[in-house]
Amino acid sequence: MAYVPLDPLDTEAGKPNKEELWDRVKDNQDDFNSRINGVEQVSKTDIFDFKTVGNVGQYIESEINSLMPTYKAPVSAQIVSFIITLLSASFSGTLEAEIDKSTDNGVNWTPLLSSPVELTSTTVGSVSGAVNWVDVPSQSFAQNDLLRIRLTATQVDQGQFHISVYGELS
Repeated sequence: MAYVPLDPLDTEAGKPNKEELWDRVKDNQDDFNSRINGVEQVSKTDIFDFKTVGNVGQYIESEINSLMPTYKAPVSAQIVSFIITLLSASFSGTLEAEIDKSTDNGVNWTPLLSSPVELTSTTVGSVSGAVNWVDVPSQSFAQNDLLRIRLTATQVDQGQFHISVYGELS
């Protein structure tokens, strides 16, 4: 249903109100409410969405970490999802990733997870497990905070992987 303007003839002073007028007002309010609900759905945002390329297994963790992106928050938001997907098979081991936040432009970094996100399977298409936050407020970040991904462990002959971190606007 779409918004339908009221006819000025139906709202003249001293004229009795018609049931159709109130039905139109209700329909317009329902339309407004559905549009607001639609806006809530677009309040989700990608924070990180990247994949590694090349032969990742040739690099040590510190080299891979130096290539990890840093995100400067354009708005305040809350992290709702952190997913690692293995794109190339590895031989064994665990891929672990942490997300850090800096409120002082990268001078100091604070881990946001009580334990890193882990990917223990070595099969292509494997997805990481649950995310455990240090505390619920740590999921939130303010406009201009910096966020970064940091690997804490890699698999043997680490294959390519994809990291997605999503948030909701505060």
